[in-house]
Amino acid sequence: MNRNSFAGFILLSVLLVAGFLSGCKKDKINKPTTDQTTVTNADLSKDTMYYLFKDEYYYTQNIPAYDVVNPRACANLDSLFNKMRRYQTSPLDHYSYRDPTGSVASVVGQGLSQGDFGFDVWWNSLTDLRVVDVIKGSPADLLFGIKRGWQITSINDNTTVTYDGSQVSGTSTNFNRILNAVYYSNTSKFVFLKPDGTSVTVNITRAPYTINPITMDSVYTYGSRKIGYMVFGTFIDLAKIQTQIDATFNKFESQNITDLIVDLRYNGGGSVETSEYFANKIAPKNVGAATTLMYKYLYNTNMTTGNYSAFTSKTKTPYSDMPTYADLFNYFPKNYTSTYFTKKGNIDIQNVVFLVTASTASASELLINNLTPHMNVSTVGQTTDGKPFGFFPITVGGIDMYVISMKSVNSANYGDYYNGMTPTVTVQYEDFSKTYGQIDEPFLSQALVKLGVKSAPVIPKVQHAFISKFANSKFDHRFKGMIETRLKK
Repeated sequence: MNRNSFAGFILLSVLLVAGFLSGCKKDKINKPTTDQTTVTNADLSKDTMYYLFKDEYYYTQNIPAYDVVNPRACANLDSLFNKMRRYQTSPLDHYSYRDPTGSVASVVGQGLSQGDFGFDVWWNSLTDLRVVDVIKGSPADLLFGIKRGWQITSINDNTTVTYDGSQVSGTSTNFNRILNAVYYSNTSKFVFLKPDGTSVTVNITRAPYTINPITMDSVYTYGSRKIGYMVFGTFIDLAKIQTQIDATFNKFESQNITDLIVDLRYNGGGSVETSEYFANKIAPKNVGAATTLMYKYLYNTNMTTGNYSAFTSKTKTPYSDMPTYADLFNYFPKNYTSTYFTKKGNIDIQNVVFLVTASTASASELLINNLTPHMNVSTVGQTTDGKPFGFFPITVGGIDMYVISMKSVNSANYGDYYNGMTPTVTVQYEDFSKTYGQIDEPFLSQALVKLGVKSAPVIPKVQHAFISKFANSKFDHRFKGMIETRLKK
């Protein structure tokens, strides 16, 4: 079984569709109107979206017939896409989406940012604006050495950084100005106050860069116990980051760690294949090789029986070994229904703790869920996002659409975490003044307590209760999804 890169999986030109829709009147794919009606390319794109969406959608039984949906009556493809999502009500489909910039293919498939500063900010209190996270390899990291925990005292020569958002019934003037300066500007000027009391002024210009998702790793020694700790930001395609993953786990192995803490608090997911690789690295040796079930994919009846619309069954794809979209859709249930552990490396631990927030989603949750039946798995932090579904991209109208196409369940047949995973130990607020790896940082501290190597800390309520959390706020721009990047050549 060969595996292709994510970039090679972005597919479908509407030009391929036009010939089919215009030449298949006998199949009555859609009702003809009058002879005087002109069928536009926009109409063809809407038809394309309807049939491919319905045929691959996990909840396909809830999508009405073509005449009921009436795709061509929708104003545009976004309108049609949202209309089709709304037919699914329990759980609500807040998972499927369109990616107009192609950023998902870039980040997950290639490990490339299309261009940004590379750091996130949020308030530690009403008047205390902090750096929440810095992406390794970004301008913020490589050019300026900015770190989580640095305080921001001025942005573009404006020293007013007080939170004035909706939680305090404010005007959001500062909120929106800071949002635009950090995430939507080409260049911005920041003054940072560092932990040592010194200030630094930097002018940052957005730029593309290669992402290193392993922000840091360390090993803590407590008597005979050695605790590995790593911060992992995105499940980039395995071919791009396996070397970095192996280096970190080789370090853990050389130091004979007895327990592991994986910081996924801002990891919105990514490649399923990379999540599987992580699971095989972390799992105890007794899972063996190809004998212990890791997880299963569940598909809709179309994909399990091969019963598709005439459109999907006859329209050609760009792949010579997959002549039609029916062949493409059939590929995953034929090749990826049950996945078994194949233990990687020599780490043999029984305890793993994951640090999580509402930004923890999809492939991150898959990793946690897959390991839970096989070892002592704990979570520390806040309830996760709740995305047990997987996607693969189809391009319609020049934009990649990601429709929930498969649901994952672990070896205990569980995968109904639609409302997120409730943490084993709740940490209500983060302390953004603490950097990664500080043992008094609330999330890491509680993880060490959970492992029994540290006494219970007193964790102050740093943030005011009326300030919403960073996760899933307008400032949380991280991709959240579980993408299948595997395709035979």
